[in-house]
Amino acid sequence: MSEKHSDDAVSEVIAFMLIFAMIVVFLASWVIFYVPSEGHNVEIKHDEEVLRQFSDIKTGVDLLWTADRKTSIDRLVSLSPTKGTDISTLLFLSPSLGSGTIKIGGGTSFSFNDTKYNEIIKINGDVHNVSLMRISYTSFNEYSDDFTIVYDGGAVFYGNTEGDQYLLGSPIMGGGKLYLVNVSSPKEEIILGNFPVSVKITYKGASDPIEVYDKKFYNVTSDYFDYWNNNILNTSVTNIQYVTILEYEIDVRVSP
Repeated sequence: MSEKHSDDAVSEVIAFMLIFAMIVVFLASWVIFYVPSEGHNVEIKHDEEVLRQFSDIKTGVDLLWTADRKTSIDRLVSLSPTKGTDISTLLFLSPSLGSGTIKIGGGTSFSFNDTKYNEIIKINGDVHNVSLMRISYTSFNEYSDDFTIVYDGGAVFYGNTEGDQYLLGSPIMGGGKLYLVNVSSPKEEIILGNFPVSVKITYKGASDPIEVYDKKFYNVTSDYFDYWNNNILNTSVTNIQYVTILEYEIDVRVSP
């Protein structure tokens, strides 16, 4: 009887060790293979969500002007993924979530000549100085490549870690007319975190169309100099004759 009990005890120990080893292998495989794959998928979906949110910002800003509504819009921007997939929420081992930064304030700035007074634009002699409204988001992903998306005066740009920049949306222009989204008293604000933030944009009014004499723009300062200077402000390409300044105010806060 003692030998039988001894064999049973050894069998139980071996069975336990085999089960424990299988659990360890499963957990190791989960961490090595599934968690990075799951994290990459979650972050890619979040990147797509931020792109849609910035598209919604551009649409909302343009609609305020076209409808001549001197009011505000609030748009949500998610700084990081809020959750994983349905599978990861059921298990205690799930991917860690990244974070992001949103920055608001003045963007591209330039001057153009004009001798007509306009009360919306601050005048320095006969020069109108323009500071475009900028909203930028930069991701800090754990598993996928980081990216930046920027709203700049009506244009929307997408950039990656390799330094590539892509134009996703253009400012309103046509028929020799250019409409620029300007920001009143540009002040820079930066929020870093892994929570949603609310961007409040208020339309203040539009200038009368301002004739650009000699079709002259100058003092262009921008991270997107090539785009603005060579494609938009290059009047030999766009034939811009009139500029309308759309004045907005912007504020960002953590969403409750």
